[in-house]
Amino acid sequence: MRVEAAGLAMNAPRGWDVRIYRRPAVEPGAVTEPVLHAANFPLPVKRADYGGGVVERMGPRNVFVALLEFERSSATTPLFDRPRPRRLLIENFGPDRLQRVIPGQGGAQFFFNPIRPGSVATKERVIERSSGKELRFETVNGKDAKATGLVPPDTSDKAEFIKVLLPGPVPKGG
Repeated sequence: MRVEAAGLAMNAPRGWDVRIYRRPAVEPGAVTEPVLHAANFPLPVKRADYGGGVVERMGPRNVFVALLEFERSSATTPLFDRPRPRRLLIENFGPDRLQRVIPGQGGAQFFFNPIRPGSVATKERVIERSSGKELRFETVNGKDAKATGLVPPDTSDKAEFIKVLLPGPVPKGG
């Protein structure tokens, strides 16, 4: 089943509940960005953008995905200066990688950062600020990034991204 709205789209497996929406603007004339929620169980009507109200109801075989779009000006802030994953692997998940730890649950958090056309990623190092440790990363193409469902479907197959394996949750505010 394909679900499309507000510039986001997902080809969902059979039986998944997928919702795409925009929050109402708080200030007159403000534009809000789209949010995609997908789960292999029925989504509750009341839920927060990052899954509050959802994750508390999850069982051991449930999967929940939250994809939030942010305005372009956010791309240069610390929260977004990390790359997105090539594909989700079991070793990318863990109970300590969630913003809020819930006993019996694990998760993963990724961000995709595009490499400007004509630029080449060489001699880069990615350092976790809190520990000073160097993190693993790789360059992935647009086709692989699109396969994750975490970049827009109209991304060029030839686009390039950097993917960093995050060792834990990104602190609130970056």
